[in-house]
Amino acid sequence: NKYKNCSFIISERKFGFRNIYNISTFEIKELTSEQIRTLAINYTGSRSSEIINYIEKNSHLQQLAHIPLLLKMILIVCSQGSFPQNKGALYSLFLDEILKREEIKVLKKASNIIKKELLSHLAFQMRQIQKVLLPYEKVKEVFRKKINEIHGQVPTIDVIEELLDSNIISKNTQGDILFYHESYLDFYAAVEIKKIFEVHGTLPTMSNILWVEPLVIASDLIENNEKQIKSIGSYKVDKLEQYVKQFGMYNDTEKYKKMDLYNLLREYVTNFKI
Repeated sequence: NKYKNCSFIISERKFGFRNIYNISTFEIKELTSEQIRTLAINYTGSRSSEIINYIEKNSHLQQLAHIPLLLKMILIVCSQGSFPQNKGALYSLFLDEILKREEIKVLKKASNIIKKELLSHLAFQMRQIQKVLLPYEKVKEVFRKKINEIHGQVPTIDVIEELLDSNIISKNTQGDILFYHESYLDFYAAVEIKKIFEVHGTLPTMSNILWVEPLVIASDLIENNEKQIKSIGSYKVDKLEQYVKQFGMYNDTEKYKKMDLYNLLREYVTNFKI
């Protein structure tokens, strides 16, 4: 009641959106091609022609560049000399750069390898329970168990504080931990999906629509590592029929049992009409 006359703007992703409160809904316009070029020139200066040309020749990046946040990420990564092929590679390069930047500021107690292990493990668990934030003590417990599992020697609280400093995760006024942007959560969940594929040769249980974006990104990450995929060989899905029923999108199970990891994931997300 204290703020009963206060107006709110609530933002949500377009995919999977449901207007359950029956409120006025508007869609933010994407950047035009001219706006993309203008921002690229203003942001990257002398390298703008090279970067604009790269974006325009890459159909994946063209689609991403119309979204302001992703365009900024593209410009940051490309201006540093890295040219991502797709969304998965973009997030990987961008978030790795954040961790590297933080590593040289002060003496860190946790390596970036351990941090990425912890972030992917946390993100995967959050997607499994359909949460975007967890209490601080719960995150500490999740990290502590994972650190023990990978035989790490770093104090759990130090890792959390270092990740908070990096702005990959953040803490709200109630003390809950969440990823700074939900797309970061999706990326690290995708990293974990990729690891599960490579180690166990099976799909994790994914029974809600929140897995779609991690699956899209995971397919990009797998595409970027063809040598590992070839070493795995043909991927047979014993429980594919179960996954099919969970999503209810297609039922030609024999076809999908013959697919390798990358193509299976691509078919998976295509049937969500991404």
